[in-house]
Amino acid sequence: MGWYLHMKRGSVTPKGVGDTVVAGELLGVVGSSGNSSLPHLHFDLRDSNWNTFDPYQGACNGLVGGSRWADQRGYFDPAINAVRTHSAPPEFPPCPQQEIPHFQDRFDRGDTVHFGIYHRDLLFGQDVDYSVRRPDGSTALAGTYSSLVPHYAAAYALPSYELPARATVGVWRIVVDYDGRRYERPFEVHSRPRSRRVSGPPR
Repeated sequence: MGWYLHMKRGSVTPKGVGDTVVAGELLGVVGSSGNSSLPHLHFDLRDSNWNTFDPYQGACNGLVGGSRWADQRGYFDPAINAVRTHSAPPEFPPCPQQEIPHFQDRFDRGDTVHFGIYHRDLLFGQDVDYSVRRPDGSTALAGTYSSLVPHYAAAYALPSYELPARATVGVWRIVVDYDGRRYERPFEVHSRPRSRRVSGPPR
């Protein structure tokens, strides 16, 4: 029997005990319900005697036949889950309050852009190189960071950059190189704020 724990409250699709689940089926949204300090998915497999067993092939798995995964990845699977641009640092209030990510992909000259680089399995000694590129490909900002502890199951970095008053207008990019892979996120820079609709007669 499989258990999926800490799902976002109200997001779980109807499923009865003993129902079959197929690969790719939507079951709900990852959350932080129950005894949890951060959003994550706790996947638990139990046998008919309610004993937990490890679906992963390795020293802790005493099952005949080894792995229960159709395509088992490495125990650590370093990657970047997302690269995003924010108008302000994301806010993570305690549950059950909703997080406020401040996602934005359009900025004006003089704005500060916050770049969210969201990791899974960030390992000690793995360098993460990032750069902010102008529309012509030149570098406006560059940096490197790495983990100082053996393993973070989930982690994020939040470098920021204040766009100059005469920043080039057009499509900029943040480029991140990590573990042999490149991740990119475009964002727009405009010369002046968007016009806003004013209620009432002009003064």
